[in-house]
Amino acid sequence: YIRVGWGMKILFLTANYLRNRQEQDSFRKSILDAVRLYSDEVLYFQYNDFCSEQSGDFYSAKDQQDFLKRLKDFSPDKVISINGSGLNDAILSEISGIETHVWFVDAPWRFPEHILKPLKDRNNIYTYAASGHAHRWLGENKVGNSSGGVLHFATHENLVLAPKNLEEREYSYSFLGTLWDSRRYGNELKALKCDRKEISQLYELLKGHFSSYNYELANQFREIVPRSELSDSEIFSIFDDECSTFNRRETLKALSSLEPRGVIHGTPEWMYSLGLSGEDLNFCFDPSFVMDIEDQYNLYRNSMIGLNICHHQSKEGGAPIRCFDLWGAGTALITNSPLEEDSLKMKQGHNYFLYDGSSDVIKTTKKIIESSEYMELVKETQKIVIEYHTYKNRARFFCNTEERNEMGPIYCFSKFKMNFENCLENGEFEFKEGFADSYTYSSLVDAGKLQSTELLKKFIGSMFSRPRPGRSRKKAFARFLDEIRGE
Repeated sequence: YIRVGWGMKILFLTANYLRNRQEQDSFRKSILDAVRLYSDEVLYFQYNDFCSEQSGDFYSAKDQQDFLKRLKDFSPDKVISINGSGLNDAILSEISGIETHVWFVDAPWRFPEHILKPLKDRNNIYTYAASGHAHRWLGENKVGNSSGGVLHFATHENLVLAPKNLEEREYSYSFLGTLWDSRRYGNELKALKCDRKEISQLYELLKGHFSSYNYELANQFREIVPRSELSDSEIFSIFDDECSTFNRRETLKALSSLEPRGVIHGTPEWMYSLGLSGEDLNFCFDPSFVMDIEDQYNLYRNSMIGLNICHHQSKEGGAPIRCFDLWGAGTALITNSPLEEDSLKMKQGHNYFLYDGSSDVIKTTKKIIESSEYMELVKETQKIVIEYHTYKNRARFFCNTEERNEMGPIYCFSKFKMNFENCLENGEFEFKEGFADSYTYSSLVDAGKLQSTELLKKFIGSMFSRPRPGRSRKKAFARFLDEIRGE
């Protein structure tokens, strides 16, 4: 039955990885805003402001006490956690018996054991894909059961406008995404002081990873380099990022000669990796950031083709979020990965198009642009998106209530002043301006050691630099505390 939203209160748990921690990324903000339309109140907990991402535990007893008191007073009807964030032992004991939904929007094997352990044999665990690596991994590790399943990404129904005619569009194709620094893989091997034989063996392992996802990858890596202290998730990340960077660079390079030219937007790491790819591809790269969802839509509306080059780990299943924004913008999607047609309600050759590697992508692109059915197909795809794949669809699924006329109030438990509409609570947890990394704040206050600017700068530098293999940020923090205590 559909419950009228009187008294429906939602606890929303998520991490925040943006540099400006007062904002949230477009996806999390969008689903949060939609949830607020289907509930009366939301308590928002910015998990990594207060808890260690390595252990999941609160950094200080005071933070734990403050939040658990707020949670008890709030008394939520339902809990929504993005990627299992915030489900540590202390919070789980407080929400025992409350309907809890966990939505994995990233590959679950990239997360530490403390996130996955409490989810064993629980209900309502969802992944972004109905098949492939993510879903199979959850099954093999007994994370979730039949009450969960697939929950695809979504897009903004209010931004879905009539698509532009092809002759009005500025770009032949566009791609908006991440390109990882191609030096990372080599730097990791250097840090491990691998000899030539080991490097050769690891290269063969990497080549095998290009063609199929190997669940024994971490163990094989350690057999070659037994002294490595890298975790499973760190090894997966290294290999996946290397494969993904190569695939994206080669595909974009193949398209770089198209007219009208395409456009690529990405992160600063692109500058180095694209420098290896020739003048044509560099000419397509636009270094400006496209952060706002309306700017993304405008980019896609002005593109004849929207290109999806899946991250290597997602190649067997699931549609990345850019697919839904491209469909909503009225742009034809081409992708290197078959999509899950039944759950998406989409058909290959109709609502999306496949290309087979960099040698095939330019032929597929030209064929779609020259099709007389182009406008008819993108309009039909927009209708499917509106019916099945909006953020309101997802929020209605979680809350099972009727839509409100306006967003309900949100109470933010964060160490930053969050820039949310109708945000009613923040002052008590406001983070001190200019301090770079929130999750150390309480510990430093407890130690009474915030006076030394030089020590603070040193600590911030140690936390933001990538730890050497086997050295976590948590250990760096412990060493820093020892130093300021004079131990």
